[in-house]
Amino acid sequence: MVKKIFLDGEIGLGINTAEGFNQRLKALNLQEDDVLMIVVDSPGGSVFDGFKIFNSIIDVPNKKIAKVTSMAASIASLIVMAADEIEMNEVSLFMIHKSSSFVAGNADQIKQQTGALIAIDEAMTDTFQNRTGQEREQIEAWLSDETWFTPAEALEFGFIDRINSINQNPNNMSKKKIDAFKAIMARLVGPVANAEPILEPINDPAAAPAVDPTAAAPTEPAAAEPGTEPNADPNAPAVEFVTMEMFQAFKDEVLAALAELGVMTEETQAEIEELPATIEDVITAKFTTKGKGPVAGASANVNTPAASYEDRHKSFRDRQKAREEATRIKN
Repeated sequence: MVKKIFLDGEIGLGINTAEGFNQRLKALNLQEDDVLMIVVDSPGGSVFDGFKIFNSIIDVPNKKIAKVTSMAASIASLIVMAADEIEMNEVSLFMIHKSSSFVAGNADQIKQQTGALIAIDEAMTDTFQNRTGQEREQIEAWLSDETWFTPAEALEFGFIDRINSINQNPNNMSKKKIDAFKAIMARLVGPVANAEPILEPINDPAAAPAVDPTAAAPTEPAAAEPGTEPNADPNAPAVEFVTMEMFQAFKDEVLAALAELGVMTEETQAEIEELPATIEDVITAKFTTKGKGPVAGASANVNTPAASYEDRHKSFRDRQKAREEATRIKN
């Protein structure tokens, strides 16, 4: 399980002190198989609180992922280096610079503070160099210049491991729904593509071929050898059709995945719940192979009128039309 802890705002203030972070970290009650995700949106702040938070993350034995949602700047950019993996959202920034301070006092006090700042910069340079593999002189130059990196630049120079693009975000409902429907169609269309050419649907029972009552009854096929199909054509391509049971199981997987991601809505669930009936009608009405009757696994009633599909899903289309109209009005 992924358990999240947030660093949102200035480091060293409120719940983002080292003490506050450690209290929240302890409250997560991480188990052996849990993954810790540190979600960061911070302009930086206190160096010493940042150092303590960095080391607290290092000490966590679990797998650690740092996610930069909008910004990791100053000491926040160092904190994320403690994670095993670092990712940035597509619209976010990463910034490193030298440490700074306000000081008042005599020459000795100012000299002491300068020494502290130099030591801090050395520690940050070591950490960034170890992470990125860049030359030390390059890291020092970036720190001196207060360098801002886009996600692409941070990835190029080795500060992060990946970018979360908008189209890859699992919480993007449109993308998730598209992926779900693509997967559904892959499961359905793939096997059908290997079948013989599809005929037009038989929507009118009267259009079905008349049966001659005087015709001889069809003979029973000869018994097949164990492990073989009767009258099998050795040159025919193998065809495995999706049954409704298989589709139902897949539908349940889609619902479970959306629920786990926390993006399930009542509307989306209703749409997916109606899919098995939709697909059953499509299979029943359309998927008949050339001269061989219904597709294996489909409903036995191949003469289901197209009107049954229309009637069954009118409410579904009405809701869809209402949503489109509401969107048009808003825009």
